[in-house]
Amino acid sequence: MATQTEATNVGDVVKYDQEIFSREEHDIASGQTLDIGSVCETVGGDKVVLSATVANADSISLQKVTTTSIVKGAFLVRHGVLKQERLNYEGGDGDKAGTNAALAALGMHVRSGLS
Repeated sequence: MATQTEATNVGDVVKYDQEIFSREEHDIASGQTLDIGSVCETVGGDKVVLSATVANADSISLQKVTTTSIVKGAFLVRHGVLKQERLNYEGGDGDKAGTNAALAALGMHVRSGLS
């Protein structure tokens, strides 16, 4: 029997949020490749990039995008429950616990084992 594989969607990463209150649209810096669930940070006061350090993690990408110029994107920026296994920490320094703590300070709680 054939099987169907679906791409990651927002519901795979975000298990709870207050859509209008928790999400914002921000500019994504040029040269970024973000997946749904990428841990991001704001640089230069207004551009979002993959998070490079634990202390600066401040948002989760809600769409898959590769940029060659500055474009708008949707991000979870506060109050949500996230599935750890679906978060993309690839831009970070490897400290998932520290990154999760930085997100928790913004009300974004990371949990493992959620279905």
